[in-house]
Amino acid sequence: MTGKVARGDGYSWPYRIWWEIEYTLMHVFGPASLEGDADPRVAMKKDHDRRRALHRERRAAAGR
Repeated sequence: MTGKVARGDGYSWPYRIWWEIEYTLMHVFGPASLEGDADPRVAMKKDHDRRRALHRERRAAAGR
């Protein structure tokens, strides 16, 4: 695995902070709960979990 992060696929502090804000706003102002992947909050959570796993994988490969 390379240390390069695909553009727009990072797990930086600004991403994490904005994700929390956006997820909370979606909960308050977003659409009603939908089924499965049609729910935008479920899609956001899946993408967040994927990025977090990649971040952990990269850190382990770098020996941190």
